[in-house]
Amino acid sequence: MPGRVGEQIRGRTMGYRGARFYKADLQVGTPADPIHWGDVGCRFDAAKPEASALQFVRACYEAGLEIVGITDHNFASKDYFPLLRAAARSLAGEYDHEIVLMPGFEIQADVGRGCHVLALFEPGHDLDEIDHLVTQCGIPYPRHQGGAARPSTKRLPEILEVVQRRSADGRLHGIVILPHSQSDAGIFDTDRIADWLQQAEFTNGSLFAIEVPKPPRDMSAGWQRLLRAGEDCDSGWRRQRPIACVMSSDAKAITPGTGPTNYLGARWSWIKMSEPSVEGLRQAFLDPESRIRLMGSRPEEEYLYPTITSLSVAGAGFLSDLEVDFSKNLNTLIGGGGTGKSTIIEYLRIALGQAEGVVGDAKANLERLRSTIRPDTRIAVRFQRDEKEWTVTSTGGVDPVVEAGDAVPDLRRFMPVRIYSQHEIYAIAGDREARSKLLDNLVREDLDRIDGQTEDLVAEIRQLDARIQQRPSLSSRLVGLDTEILDLTGKLERLEAAEGVLKASSALAAESAALKMAEGSIQALVAEARANVDRWSLATAGLRRDANPHPEAMEALADRLEQSLGRLREVAQQAVAAFADETRTTLESDEITELRQNHAAAKAAQDARRAELLERGIDPEAYDSYAERLRAAEESRLSISGRLAELDALGPVRSGKILALRGLWAQQSSIRAIKASELTGIVRKTATGRPFVEVDVLAFGDTDLLFDESHSWLRDRRRLTEDDMDEFVDAVINATAAGCSPTDTMVEWVGDLRAGTKPAGFPWASDARETKVLLELMDPPCLAGIELLRIPDKVTIKLYRQDGSVAGELEEGLSVGQRCTAILAVLLAQDEAPALIDQPEDDLDNEFTYRDLVPLIRQSKEQRQLVVATHDPNIPVNGDAELIVALEARNGRGSVKVMDGVDAIGALDKSSVCAAVEEIMEGSEEAFRKRFEKYGF
Repeated sequence: MPGRVGEQIRGRTMGYRGARFYKADLQVGTPADPIHWGDVGCRFDAAKPEASALQFVRACYEAGLEIVGITDHNFASKDYFPLLRAAARSLAGEYDHEIVLMPGFEIQADVGRGCHVLALFEPGHDLDEIDHLVTQCGIPYPRHQGGAARPSTKRLPEILEVVQRRSADGRLHGIVILPHSQSDAGIFDTDRIADWLQQAEFTNGSLFAIEVPKPPRDMSAGWQRLLRAGEDCDSGWRRQRPIACVMSSDAKAITPGTGPTNYLGARWSWIKMSEPSVEGLRQAFLDPESRIRLMGSRPEEEYLYPTITSLSVAGAGFLSDLEVDFSKNLNTLIGGGGTGKSTIIEYLRIALGQAEGVVGDAKANLERLRSTIRPDTRIAVRFQRDEKEWTVTSTGGVDPVVEAGDAVPDLRRFMPVRIYSQHEIYAIAGDREARSKLLDNLVREDLDRIDGQTEDLVAEIRQLDARIQQRPSLSSRLVGLDTEILDLTGKLERLEAAEGVLKASSALAAESAALKMAEGSIQALVAEARANVDRWSLATAGLRRDANPHPEAMEALADRLEQSLGRLREVAQQAVAAFADETRTTLESDEITELRQNHAAAKAAQDARRAELLERGIDPEAYDSYAERLRAAEESRLSISGRLAELDALGPVRSGKILALRGLWAQQSSIRAIKASELTGIVRKTATGRPFVEVDVLAFGDTDLLFDESHSWLRDRRRLTEDDMDEFVDAVINATAAGCSPTDTMVEWVGDLRAGTKPAGFPWASDARETKVLLELMDPPCLAGIELLRIPDKVTIKLYRQDGSVAGELEEGLSVGQRCTAILAVLLAQDEAPALIDQPEDDLDNEFTYRDLVPLIRQSKEQRQLVVATHDPNIPVNGDAELIVALEARNGRGSVKVMDGVDAIGALDKSSVCAAVEEIMEGSEEAFRKRFEKYGF
């Protein structure tokens, strides 16, 4: 579909100056070479050559190609190439990008009975000069004779020397590829070329690339050993560096079905470079692992992880105004001290809301760089995740706001960038808590879910504990009530001998009071029911809005609903009235009337008896008072007994919740252990195949917390000292099985001691002073708190040497460089969040950087975005950074470095970037050359 490929390219690269993948077909014939061109539907017409050129180039666009190597035999396309270039330009607007055509030729070198060779040159290379080079490569005039292309009289080393001659700036004029290497006239055509000659030509260090019929991973084991040039390759055939393998169509037609099967774009390569050039090809051929992919979809489409798209800074005190569009892979910031490398890292931290929680040296560095932010300084960051884009801005260093994109409630959590400032990796290496957090960040979503459940469960248990801890006071109150009831019962029995009648009268009075209470409750219920019915309503106002799409239907619905409500009210009011009438009839029955009369007679008799007793000197009120107090005490006792029964029932409930809490803790440990195992499985391997770094998790293994917490339980350090408590805790830990919490052992031991049993491993005698004081401290509230104390899991990291032997564990036996290397291995192993690292080489020596850090970076850069500020050339050069931003101090401010009038931003295939790397990181080309001479390499 016209424009589709162009839209993809334009969307990815607008403003971006680093390396990206280009879809390239580097061996394409044209109608200008009629001897080999086979497409009858696209022929060269001398009268109208532009028509076939336009048809040919349009087919290149339709195939989605971005780089096309025009390689007609013996440079038959010399006069046709300008027409192709003009066609590419004329169609660029239609397809939203311009195909890059690289002029070149295919010749047959004098190798055995003939070996084909491709030569490609810069898109703008002088065509007459290329034609002259064809002659220098041993192709005489006329170029074709007898209906065939004339072979070269030169051997491959001579052709390599001619084509790949360096210009004054050190760049190659052109570059050589050996086409169809495993078929007719290819380097490995044993019918035409002897083995010894194949071996000599293939191992030539000036040969960078060959063309293959399929990806090496689909070839036999023997071919794979040869092409990767590893230790398992035959020493006579092993090259100093692996050969680059590309796939090309060797097109003889523009589309399938119009002639030969090798049509435009039938096979292709994805080649990564800043822009199509010979130097871009050379860099790709020198590092095919990083820069070449064969066939398939666009490699960038696989980069689905979150990425920082760009950073722009304006109005800062130290950093000049700049805008950088980042690669999704490896970005490096290079420059001397005071050029702004760290500033860019910290500005990204601020603009992405990641400044909270920064501590130690990192915090001091952040605060120092904050001083360069003025009130009007604007830092804007674009980022992508889940195929959407956001822009956030921070003005004056304040918290960022979302300027474009959906609202983000928590930016720090939504876009979790991992930022490691100078020496922060070393700090993590020495801090167990920081290492645990490092692992937790990789499983944060799963842990957050369980953490929420854990917090809810702990809150429920604490609520249960608050209720259960009422039991001692309730039990004490129950004993007091039993005593009071016994006392009051005795007093009443003594009064009853003289005042027996009062007891009966008191009972009748209580019955009369109960009857009155029933009557009052009926009246209150009827009044409440009538009031409630009057308040019933339906939410129908929204149905009566004129703005409703169906107002008439909605209005009718509201009427019907309110009519139904009216009928409900009527029925309810009738039911309430019926209830009132029925209960009134019941209360006015003959039986109840007679009962009321009995109550009145009893009261009159009681009043007479009271008067008589008073005349005899007996206080009738004492009996009533004692009886009321007894009744109240018995009611309280009944209530407290019920509450105690409820609390007793809470014990099993609490035990169940404790078990559930232990289950959640086990899930947390399991999640960490699984992730640790995954990390161990994916980190770089040693020469023996053992993981370079082994990460493990010991459930409840970080017991320092238990020692610290136990000291807070001490009330009188003269009776039980911190050393005593440490002895007890140490014994508990030693007696706890692996994977279990020592707090469970501690609670179990206290229970055994209270039951008179001394646990195995307990450090003191059962009747020792320390034991008695310990049991005083370990009261129920303390034990309840211990059961809820989560002992952290312990993350252990072990580093292995290349021979598979153990170098040591992070906490002992490793040098600073080894420890930091181990942490970096974990940092870069598996996490899709962008990682921003400021000068990781500070805590590593050069050997570790080259041997360990660079492979880690290369392994990680297509699994997550990396931004590394560095002054070590190993990282941008051997790490093959897709984007290098060179910085310099200019007029007292950090600025993008300018080389020969060009900003030094891009990959190493850009001359300005290469020159900046040489000057900044090698001390200039001359300094590098002199060191090279002194080493004697």
